[in-house]
Amino acid sequence: MEATIEPPCRRRKQRKDIKGRGTTTTILELPSHITSDILSRLPLKSIFNCKRACSSFRNLTLDPYFAQLQLPRSSLCLILYRTSDIGFPMKFGFLPLQDSLVDLRRRRATMKFETQIEIPGRNLCLVSCNGLICLSDHFCPSNVYCSIYTLGVDDEWRTLGPGVAGLPFPRNSYFVFLNGAFHWIGRENTMLFYLDMEKEQCGNLPLPSQFSGYEFHLGVVDNCLYICDEKTSSVAVNIWVLKDYGNLGSWTLEWIIQRPLPPGLNWDLKPVKTFEDGTVLMIVGKKTLASYNPVSTVLEKITYHGVKFWEGSITGIPSFLPLP
Repeated sequence: MEATIEPPCRRRKQRKDIKGRGTTTTILELPSHITSDILSRLPLKSIFNCKRACSSFRNLTLDPYFAQLQLPRSSLCLILYRTSDIGFPMKFGFLPLQDSLVDLRRRRATMKFETQIEIPGRNLCLVSCNGLICLSDHFCPSNVYCSIYTLGVDDEWRTLGPGVAGLPFPRNSYFVFLNGAFHWIGRENTMLFYLDMEKEQCGNLPLPSQFSGYEFHLGVVDNCLYICDEKTSSVAVNIWVLKDYGNLGSWTLEWIIQRPLPPGLNWDLKPVKTFEDGTVLMIVGKKTLASYNPVSTVLEKITYHGVKFWEGSITGIPSFLPLP
């Protein structure tokens, strides 16, 4: 049974019509859970405009109830960033990834945010997880293994037990979050490991039988794990998708992109989403967008506006989740 979201109970006063013919209600006089529901259905930029309109809207968007409503309705975005003079990601922009390539080409990355983030180190890992942008220093020596701790009910840090200690650190891929678990490929490139955050259990999944393990990355597309294997052969880029998470043998060679690839699109292909006509939207390199048509086998660059001065990008779902 799905958990229900309990709206905050707040009364709104009604006011009399000046002609005495009954009562009228403005949007500010609606029950707060109805107003929150309306606001949560707006595009991201419209929500921010509403926050600036009045304090009532601003307070509603700060309520955890609003964040729970908005996150499932929030659309996938391209999160663009650039760094400061000392290498820290300091400015972010959001480009909504529309349901058609035509709409995407018309969009501009106009939503910008500046931060004052300082993380020691220069080997920064930037990922997005459940509506949060996560920054960390991902450098570690080659002989280091994962050490995972959790904060227990007694407010003391504890390890998750011998089953977790000694898990290999990822080599050519970062941690990927899906189905309540972190996933990564170990340093030997022979196994896909996962850590279920709720159950505090770890395990492993087999990799595709033809996986080369030489130059690759792990990611999520259409709510499924994928592995982009760029060195399986010299003539193609193979992208495997785990379509049925519960079936360990369900790796499918979903896309085979033949070489030679177009100039500027010849490395680090990351599928992002599939449109209704089967066309695949991809990020290539740091911020280039491209589309791949599996029928015509054409990979082509997408020109979109407002990204000239951005340095890199990731995909993510914006949210208004409040931090404790």
